[in-house]
Amino acid sequence: MNRIARILPTLCMAVLMIAAAQPAHAGSIDELMEKSGLNAQIESIPEVVSVSVNQSVQANRDADPQGLLHVQSVLQDAYDPDVMKDTLREHLAANLDDATMTGALEWLNSDIGARITQIEKDRSTPESELERQRFVAMIDSKDIPAARREIMSALDDSVGGTDTLLDVMINTHKAVAMSAMPYLPSDQRMTARQIDQKIEMSRPMMKRQYQGYVVDSMLFTYQELSQDELAQYLAFADSEVGTKYHKAVTGGLKVALTQAARSFSTNLIQAADDIETAPAMEE
Repeated sequence: MNRIARILPTLCMAVLMIAAAQPAHAGSIDELMEKSGLNAQIESIPEVVSVSVNQSVQANRDADPQGLLHVQSVLQDAYDPDVMKDTLREHLAANLDDATMTGALEWLNSDIGARITQIEKDRSTPESELERQRFVAMIDSKDIPAARREIMSALDDSVGGTDTLLDVMINTHKAVAMSAMPYLPSDQRMTARQIDQKIEMSRPMMKRQYQGYVVDSMLFTYQELSQDELAQYLAFADSEVGTKYHKAVTGGLKVALTQAARSFSTNLIQAADDIETAPAMEE
């Protein structure tokens, strides 16, 4: 299960870098998901996670190649892009009104909005993920101005990057723990309430850990942007439209990714159990 904990921050970042009115129309939501790069980023998730899984397994000399095939199969089923996009689309339809949708599309169609979206698309590929890992590993040796890191922290707070990642990770840890309970000795099993209390105790420590991770990743993703361009992005994120837009997007991603992670952890444990109990093949 440690493998799941290692790869989930990666997949989350692949996508997180991104009024009493009538509910938003489906056509507008489809346009927003396309122009914001959400569709492209979600479609890249299985491959990005696959790269991370391969790295994790290759680092373990005792890893079973056959087991990796089962992991990859379970992964592809759990992180189905069409399912995740449908989940996000439904959430946006329920949480965005026409006024917010119009304002968000105006931003995405602006020169700076379109530029940022393209950068986020370019940085969400498996190849870029390897570059990000190298960048973050060498972050201490880079001469990053304090003002640069400060505006990234402010942007993280505004778009809810760390909080979304934290909630997804905590929900996933809970799902993994619950899925594993039937396979533990009876004296080691815990109730859902006990699991919840134990994992929630780690929330402050996990937030500090993930906040540094998110800010370092944002320094990589947006390294091409000037301070002025970042200030424009922050101004949109802090606006009424930007706040509602990012809240709806991160909320939908949280639901989609948590559901996928729970499916992955549950089915991975079941697949491992099936392999162990399967009758041996005759020579």
